[in-house]
Amino acid sequence: MHPVLLKWGSLQLYSYGLMLGLAFLAGIAWVNRDAQRERFNSDELFMLIIIVMVASLLGARFTYVLINWDFYRDHLDKILAF
Repeated sequence: MHPVLLKWGSLQLYSYGLMLGLAFLAGIAWVNRDAQRERFNSDELFMLIIIVMVASLLGARFTYVLINWDFYRDHLDKILAF
């Protein structure tokens, strides 16, 4: 798999980011379909989706920083640089 799928000026589309985005969209579509069948409140479902997305991105970054702590120990300013 190619790490960079598309370059347009300074903008780059990474394959990992694209797959992550598609996974989020597929999960949202699946949950939305099931929620409509079970008649859940759509406002609460939307808030839950936002919370899960933010928590999963922050958790992934936290894990990445822990795995690469040898680098981030000396570069604390780069911990939040997504």
